[in-house]
Amino acid sequence: MHALYADNRGFQSRTHYNTGFWRYTWRAYRDPDPVPIELALDHRYQGMVALFVEPLKDNSQFDVDAWLDAALPGWLEGSPVASIATWSSVPLSDAKPDFIAADPGAGRRRLQIHFVEGDPLDCWRQFGDLADRMERAGVARVVFGAPFVATDIGTDRYVDELW
Repeated sequence: MHALYADNRGFQSRTHYNTGFWRYTWRAYRDPDPVPIELALDHRYQGMVALFVEPLKDNSQFDVDAWLDAALPGWLEGSPVASIATWSSVPLSDAKPDFIAADPGAGRRRLQIHFVEGDPLDCWRQFGDLADRMERAGVARVVFGAPFVATDIGTDRYVDELW
């Protein structure tokens, strides 16, 4: 990162809301013969949903994973969500540039990427229901959720919606 900025290949004026590294931790599939997570980005799913999940109170990631392990099979069944990849946040090193703020919650946060067969907005309520169930159970809280639709590579589709 220091080398990129030294070569004037960075943009110091931007705000770094989610700058970091993530380590793969686990996956869940809806179907018995799924598209492997390793191939999910090439599969051209119609959408993705990102959820940032933090344990509540004194819960550990193990507690959150155990709750999800029990809840996800029923939640995935019959849904357009084909698979989920979960990633653990790796705190940035002290050698990071000063303009990138340290995130005190990074060590407890997980990122879940849900690969969706269809428009993620059509099943957005399903993600809200999962988040509500987690929080009501006292296990975890979704601190940020965002749907993404697939781009049409080689076209300008959606460009008019950026600003």
